[in-house]
Amino acid sequence: MHRPCDITLYVPCFNAEQTIGQCVESLRSQSIRPHRILLIDDGSAVPVSEIVRDPVVEALRHKTNRGLGASRNTALAACDTPLLASVDADVVADSDWLEHLLLEVNQHQFAGVGGRMDEAFQDTLANRWRARHMAQHWGDKPVQNPRFLFGCNTLFRTDALHEVNGYDNRLRTNDEDRLICEALRIASHELGYTPKAHCCHLRRDGLNTILGGYWQWHQARGLLRGDFASLAGILRRIDEVNFGIYRYRFDIDRAAGAEEFLGLDAAIPWVFCALDVAMFARQTGEPCSFPFEELLAVVDDQVAAGLRAVMPRNINPHAANSHCDESYVNRFQECLLQSQWLARAEHVVPLGVAETPAEASFSAAFSKVRMSYMTSAINAAISHHPAA
Repeated sequence: MHRPCDITLYVPCFNAEQTIGQCVESLRSQSIRPHRILLIDDGSAVPVSEIVRDPVVEALRHKTNRGLGASRNTALAACDTPLLASVDADVVADSDWLEHLLLEVNQHQFAGVGGRMDEAFQDTLANRWRARHMAQHWGDKPVQNPRFLFGCNTLFRTDALHEVNGYDNRLRTNDEDRLICEALRIASHELGYTPKAHCCHLRRDGLNTILGGYWQWHQARGLLRGDFASLAGILRRIDEVNFGIYRYRFDIDRAAGAEEFLGLDAAIPWVFCALDVAMFARQTGEPCSFPFEELLAVVDDQVAAGLRAVMPRNINPHAANSHCDESYVNRFQECLLQSQWLARAEHVVPLGVAETPAEASFSAAFSKVRMSYMTSAINAAISHHPAA
């Protein structure tokens, strides 16, 4: 039977000055007290030790940014207790969060258990979209052996983590949680989920950050497969990943009558492909960029403005595109037609309330997409099937 003093609790941190204070305060207010609270500073611009000055909290700092997998391994190496718990730096835990996780481990002998995290902010389209499509929980009922435990709030047996050699250091932002759970399952360990261990996510997104964050969820598997190391790899992702995810999310929202989300759903392949090409350029050293402006030529100005509004800031929509392989442009255009992208986007209705100028632009852009589709589809049909 494990006790609270058997727990080391850590928070991986990188430039988290906006939320780390609230996070630590929630950990200090837990109904049970862990043996240690560690802040793993992954090379933040401002050291977390200068932000959180608390004698109860220990800060361990990486000299350079090494990524989330490495931060979790630093915590594992520093842990001298049988149990290792964690929350993300933008998470606030309920006062009984850790108590419920410990109860699950003791009652069911789980190697790991996770709790429920809900979004604290749903005041904008981007935040509501994240709550719907990036939920980090498995629902309202306990689950034995869920697909994986979301890394945002967990408690693991330290010996089990060591048995599977810890986390994958290659995973800098995402998917390290899924892979560690997969390794534990292969090693015949049981995992559990309890919604009673509750916490809240303090993240806020705008239109130009939400899909970039969503892309990170889906790029990690491609990174491990080597997708970004070759043109063939990113070509394969256009339909299999980028348009596939768009079709899936769009169909779910349309079937549910969740029309306010359809515009962001429709933007997924554009943002994902731009970020894929940027990752390909970084990995291969080839000076290429997504031909954003060239591809926007098939839509009207308001549609183009809407797509620009959702493009992440680190992607320059006006970047030169002469170095991008023609096969990539052709495949993207083929997928636009094959997936009926423009025809589907006609279902987007203007937002009832424009919450920011960017969101107003986005809504107005996609409300006119039917006209763009008719023009481009007719032109494409004529060029591919000339009259006899």
